[in-house]
Amino acid sequence: SAQDSFAQSYKEFVARILEIYGQDTKICIMQGLTVGKGTPISLQSARISAIMRAAEALTDKYPENIYYIDHETVASWNAEISDDTTHPSPLGYDTLTREVANYLKTVFDGK
Repeated sequence: SAQDSFAQSYKEFVARILEIYGQDTKICIMQGLTVGKGTPISLQSARISAIMRAAEALTDKYPENIYYIDHETVASWNAEISDDTTHPSPLGYDTLTREVANYLKTVFDGK
């Protein structure tokens, strides 16, 4: 299926990153924001499901390397979505940048 193909490609992509940059490289996978303007992520969406499956498999395989910014975390950020119903608005990007920076600080500072 397309979901399986996507998940497999994602896993191969991450394995290649670790091969190129070293096994101590940290990788963050962030769940998508929405499936429509103002609509919370549907955990049943094919895209979301494929990302979740790939992230889970990667976290199991590389527990010291993979950090998954999950649905609940992303949803709590309340990043405003633009009129295209997919990407953040300028304000949403500001929110997203701040929240991702805070998340990465906890990953790299170990706090």
